[in-house]
Amino acid sequence: MKNNIVVPVNIESLSLISEFLQEKSILRHLPSRKMWEILLAVDEICCQIIDIINNDQSEVNMNLIWENKEDKIIIKIQTECFAFNPMEVEEDFTKNNEEHVLEGMELSLIKQMVDKVYYLRKNNQNILIIEKLLKSKRNKCK
Repeated sequence: MKNNIVVPVNIESLSLISEFLQEKSILRHLPSRKMWEILLAVDEICCQIIDIINNDQSEVNMNLIWENKEDKIIIKIQTECFAFNPMEVEEDFTKNNEEHVLEGMELSLIKQMVDKVYYLRKNNQNILIIEKLLKSKRNKCK
């Protein structure tokens, strides 16, 4: 099975992304909670990307790349288009205050679901990298 999926940036692609991530999680034997956290975080990020790119009339694709590491899963979400960081809420005066608060909460939720998330701009691509550790950070009580 391939370690990436390329889909158009639209709402219909969310189900394809979810299926891809579930298949990869099952093959990796991830616990259901970790799979759920990855699915939730990636879905929120992809929704944010769709919302941002939706106003652009050009055809843009998203490339999701799954990387298995010994101690973590790395997911890269790449889009080749104008520069933007989907993890930053930009000021949009057409939205009311409640919509801004909700967007901020969604981004906060993403950061709780994964262990690391960061943005790069390279070769005309927006690259969002998500890392999910396979072991818990918490120390076990003795």
